[in-house]
Amino acid sequence: MRTVLSLRLGEGTISLVWQDKKNSYHLEGGDVIRVPAGTTVYFISSGRDGQVQIAKLIQPVNIPGTFKEFYPVGTENPESYYTVFSSEILESSLKTSRDQIERLFGQQRQGVMIRASEEPRQALSEHHGWLKNKGHGLKGPFNLLDREPIYSNEFGRFFQASPDEFKQLHDLGVSVTFEEVYQGSIMVPHYNSKSMTVVLVVEGNGWFEMACPHLAQAQQRWGSSGEREEEEEEEEEEQETEQGGSARYQKVTSQLSPGDVFVIPAGHPIAIVAEQNEDLRMVGFGINAHKNERIFLAGKENIINRMDREVKELSFDLPAREVDRVFRNQEKSYFVSSEQQQPRRERRERRKIEKIEGSKRL
Repeated sequence: MRTVLSLRLGEGTISLVWQDKKNSYHLEGGDVIRVPAGTTVYFISSGRDGQVQIAKLIQPVNIPGTFKEFYPVGTENPESYYTVFSSEILESSLKTSRDQIERLFGQQRQGVMIRASEEPRQALSEHHGWLKNKGHGLKGPFNLLDREPIYSNEFGRFFQASPDEFKQLHDLGVSVTFEEVYQGSIMVPHYNSKSMTVVLVVEGNGWFEMACPHLAQAQQRWGSSGEREEEEEEEEEEQETEQGGSARYQKVTSQLSPGDVFVIPAGHPIAIVAEQNEDLRMVGFGINAHKNERIFLAGKENIINRMDREVKELSFDLPAREVDRVFRNQEKSYFVSSEQQQPRRERRERRKIEKIEGSKRL
């Protein structure tokens, strides 16, 4: 399996081992590294508290959608792949007695994560020859946060490494993103032209709203009890769909918290909101990301503003100035405050009431 790793929290040394060589790299927050298929890899944490948070995208090379990791060391969880070979083969191949082999592979019972004392960790750090070069090389890591964000303002920022820029990601067709929506802010409605994105929430709480035509079609075709609707109605709906008729959308919405994963299909408009009291941080992996474009439907840089005046009037059945009054009203792009737009007088009155109530509590 081919893997892309994004280190979000902590630091340490990752070692990639092949038949004829081993490369080791020191990783810190924001680093991204590609692990080629068939590579034996291990990571040694060097942070003081030992906490590490890694997001990982896996692309299977044998069976699509299915992957298994292979471990050289372990007993039951994980089991070593050496244990499937017969004693005859192992004794001859390793030129070692059966008792020694059984002791070797039956000793480790800590699992995938092994707690090491400070002494061996320090020793490993000292005789690792780190390859410190980071950037656009084929095998080495790069730091996503060292780049300028492609979208940013006082309400959020968005970093991206695309396969069109980075050789490590090119043949995978994968992009890596890091997004911060600051507390009480929104990443305005937008969609990806061709990339499906898998998103992991790493910090903070919030929610998203997404438009999905597929669920809407399914809801139209099935009654609430699960029974099929009348055949005549179904045929009419199918004809409408085939002729590009009435499009309907189902709103998909969900709360977001650390550890949650959600998928944004290509072409599906989505908005992401952070709670009022904390920033929302997410790592994303874009699949089929070559030449992908992110299209914004709101904010200053929205697609409606680029349309011809006559098209606006025909589409909305309103004068273009009324359309512009809505779509050109927002002065911010990409990220905006989630505070609802209220008349200035209402906002002043609300603040007065809050101030009075605060004085009473005091």
